[in-house]
Amino acid sequence: MARVKLVDKGTDYAIVKLIGLDGKNKRTVTWTVDGDSYEGPIDIESSALESPECYISGLQPNTTYRIGAYIVYNKGQSHMSLFLSPDLTTLPEEVDFGGDIDTKCTTDSISARLVGINTDYPNNKKRVTFYVAGSQVSSFTFTEVPSSGTTKWMTKTGLKPGTRYSVSIEVEDLVTGWSNSWSDRVTTDKILVSAWSWSSSNGAASASQTKAAYTALTNNGSTSDFSYLVWNDMCSKVIEIENAAGLTWSTKYASYADTKMSSSDKVLTATRFNSLRYNIGRSYSTGINEVASGDTVYAWYFTTLARCMNEWIDQI
Repeated sequence: MARVKLVDKGTDYAIVKLIGLDGKNKRTVTWTVDGDSYEGPIDIESSALESPECYISGLQPNTTYRIGAYIVYNKGQSHMSLFLSPDLTTLPEEVDFGGDIDTKCTTDSISARLVGINTDYPNNKKRVTFYVAGSQVSSFTFTEVPSSGTTKWMTKTGLKPGTRYSVSIEVEDLVTGWSNSWSDRVTTDKILVSAWSWSSSNGAASASQTKAAYTALTNNGSTSDFSYLVWNDMCSKVIEIENAAGLTWSTKYASYADTKMSSSDKVLTATRFNSLRYNIGRSYSTGINEVASGDTVYAWYFTTLARCMNEWIDQI
């Protein structure tokens, strides 16, 4: 049975033809748009099973039209009208999506969103996907573009401080199939580590205790003035630096907890000293050799370790 077939359409055109002709009768076809004659009459050979294509131009985007074919058989002996079903709706005018990637970082996370989206973009369902280092982090869908032209933030956590990562956002229009992606390379924030100071508090020991410890080291002060809290602050500073550098405490000599001292400890053991020395020296050379039980631990060892910590901080 004869019918009108849509061959193609765009924002301002449509291509139609008749198919299913019986191949027996000579006929003409006049194409109509919303009841008005557009093209014809056009002769169709009696043996034809379909008509030539009709290119209808000058249409408006995203507009519905009634496309008809008025067919006359055998020089007016009979006629009939056929219509395209469903009615033709031209494609909407293409609107640039716009958009650009916007990022922000912490020491262990990267967040990204799209900004500058064209608010005139059609309200089609769209999927947004966020990637970090090529791996999908999260995805969501939305229909209406926010009035701000900005999507919500998407965040990847658990990253390393001071590390460069590739990030991207992909958008796919689930109605038209259009897609695009935006990418960037960003670096997570470094962990800020304050320098070691012999004249102020570095943590548990007060400023006066820290100054007294320095005096004991440099001016032949009493060893009792070197508080265990100052030693513990040095341990804390090293692990703080290691965290900023993406390292973990080495337990080659002792764990972090066992390297620190308590108020009941009478002397600094060789194991504890070697543990701190090694955790600094494996990243920044101290020039201090391993000590054994009974060896002299010189005052300059401590000031050297403090200096090396600060120089190590400067390199992070």
